[in-house]
Amino acid sequence: MQDRERTWLLKCAERLNPRNEFPVHVRRLLHELSIPLKKVTPGKRGKALAELHKLGPGEYRIELVRESLSPRPLSARERFTLAHELGHVLLDHRFNWRPTTEREYHRGERLCNVFAAKLLVPDSALQDLEPGGPDEGLNVLRTVTRRCRISLEVAARRLVEVFPILVYLEGTEVRTKADQDAFEIAWSAAATQELGLARHRRIRETHAVGRLLLGRTDRGGPDALPQSVEAIAIARSSRGRKLVCMKRAAEERPAIREQVI
Repeated sequence: MQDRERTWLLKCAERLNPRNEFPVHVRRLLHELSIPLKKVTPGKRGKALAELHKLGPGEYRIELVRESLSPRPLSARERFTLAHELGHVLLDHRFNWRPTTEREYHRGERLCNVFAAKLLVPDSALQDLEPGGPDEGLNVLRTVTRRCRISLEVAARRLVEVFPILVYLEGTEVRTKADQDAFEIAWSAAATQELGLARHRRIRETHAVGRLLLGRTDRGGPDALPQSVEAIAIARSSRGRKLVCMKRAAEERPAIREQVI
């Protein structure tokens, strides 16, 4: 069955940026849509970065939580959060979206994430960046983050939509409770169920990719990669984590899933 909400939101993202400009001016867009943005201090609001308030039929306000209310540019995270909240506005206004189950709530969150990524990274920001391999894939990833003023994760998720041969992930080395070395994934982005690499999961060194990520083997060895992966590039992100780009093999077999713990 066609996902009408997703399809409609993606069309909205295109209509809200008819010139395919980037980076998108999020505050100006909210102003044009008559959605006031109010900055507030954390107080007792918990960990939420922003809150959406419905003031009446067709009337909304977004509150952005900031440690300091002094004027400064929006961060990549704040830009995405505001775009995400705009997705909630559109869902409510068009579909009267009222999740009654946890499953519906999480589906709404995923829909708004997809909308935010499409809005902040229009296709025009990707059209001249087709990477030929993983090393180029990492360079392209950084280019998109700069062009669109977004995070690595958001850029990666848009890139794999347009270039499904790529898989991205970021993470760090950890010790498990069983005193084993593993690679813990902070986020992953791939076109098909993310190859089983869910958030906060770990890959052991018993898997070929795990051995590479943990520095246990040279990527040039004959058994360095699983059949599902043709090539891999590893670099350091600005946060000191390992940033990885993989190119899928022509006949992909997502064997990574078997070794995730």
